[in-house]
Amino acid sequence: MTEIVFVVELAPAGGYTARALGVSIFTAVDTEAQLRAAVQDAVHCHFDEGKSPKVICLHFVRDELLAASRTASWATRLPGNLKQDILKDPKNENLAR
Repeated sequence: MTEIVFVVELAPAGGYTARALGVSIFTAVDTEAQLRAAVQDAVHCHFDEGKSPKVICLHFVRDELLAASRTASWATRLPGNLKQDILKDPKNENLAR
């Protein structure tokens, strides 16, 4: 094996989890620096001497929620009064509702 890939995600309670693809290795830590060291240690412990992969790939995955409405995506950044005026004005025909 020349490479091993870990899927890295933010843990719900904070920190990071890393799970290897195709191999039963899992680790959970608080920081990215700890993550790198823990993954290297876990790989070293899992494989017999001389059989460990030469490269460890960390694939960071994160979930991000976006507003489906175009109005919400930019209007939420406006000051309260201006946002209300723009959204309520019937002349603003170009707004996606």
